[in-house]
Amino acid sequence: MRKAKRDKKLYLIPGIPISMVVSLFIWTKMSPVPNAFLIKYVFDKDTTTVGKEQLKSLTEDLAVTIQSDLPYRKEGKNSTFDIYIPNEVIGTNRQLPLLIWTHGGAWVSGDKAQMTGYYQKIANQGFVVASLNYDLAPQEKYPYQVFQINDAHQYLIKHAKEFHIHPEKIILMGSSAGAQLSAEFATIITNSAYAQKIGIDPALKPNQLKGTVLYSGIYNMQKLASSQAISSKLIRWGFSTAAWAYSGEKGHTNDNLFQASPIHYVNEKFPPTFISGGNGDSLTKLQSIPFSEKLQDLDVDVTSRFYPDDHDPILKHENQYVFSEDGQALFQEMIDFLTIYTKNKSRINIKNS
Repeated sequence: MRKAKRDKKLYLIPGIPISMVVSLFIWTKMSPVPNAFLIKYVFDKDTTTVGKEQLKSLTEDLAVTIQSDLPYRKEGKNSTFDIYIPNEVIGTNRQLPLLIWTHGGAWVSGDKAQMTGYYQKIANQGFVVASLNYDLAPQEKYPYQVFQINDAHQYLIKHAKEFHIHPEKIILMGSSAGAQLSAEFATIITNSAYAQKIGIDPALKPNQLKGTVLYSGIYNMQKLASSQAISSKLIRWGFSTAAWAYSGEKGHTNDNLFQASPIHYVNEKFPPTFISGGNGDSLTKLQSIPFSEKLQDLDVDVTSRFYPDDHDPILKHENQYVFSEDGQALFQEMIDFLTIYTKNKSRINIKNS
């Protein structure tokens, strides 16, 4: 009778050979891919849950028509957008201000439809909202997404009448990584030297851009990659991994990280800006407040909503999606800002804090 062969593999974790664990460890040191997939899983799970809750609680009785999965160019796996149009203008020649939302997700995750309830709620206030998809890192690296989103801007302007868009009343909006991309585009549009440095001809012109709305954003990519001011090792790991995946280079000193940091290139022509971050979000003190201060030093019109450290409840990353009492107040402040800068209303109910 033949004796069964003895398994000579060594196991660090039951069922997983130690050789596989070692190989995975080496891979994580040489490539951002495995860790980026982990970050993507965590982000997508969290935002999808929030998105479903939003869809139920925010969209009742809203008179908004949604057109989904529209392509804005042939290249790219995720070159699509959803558009939200108030029913009141459908069948008319009326044109409304366009709000272009770029989603977050650390550049490695996220989707244009995850917060669909939020976009519907904004559109119901009298705006056309376009929510963009773009190809994610590390499969595509900076500045690929910049050129891709520029094509989306171009498509929307080209089809302005079809979508009831006023082509000279545009706001760029976003949260987290989407705030970084929106701030970078506003800088590209208002700083021709910066646009030339990247090698891009912006589809939107300064006279078309009326403002930006930036939540929980990143504006200094090198600080994100080093993030020594953050006490949590897990958060530092996540920040540095995301920066590596997006920029294509490990470490915090590479040229792509510097170039993707709008804080280095903004000037006095940057548009009026609404900027906010929660008191429980480590990015607020690291990124949002310094960027707000930089814009104010340039005499840019800034409307900020930040919270004291002891604010209760603690408001975490992307707190604008949580419609507590604070969330509702924040939403109304944003709508006031949008109304002022796109509909020529008087400046009321806007608080700088």
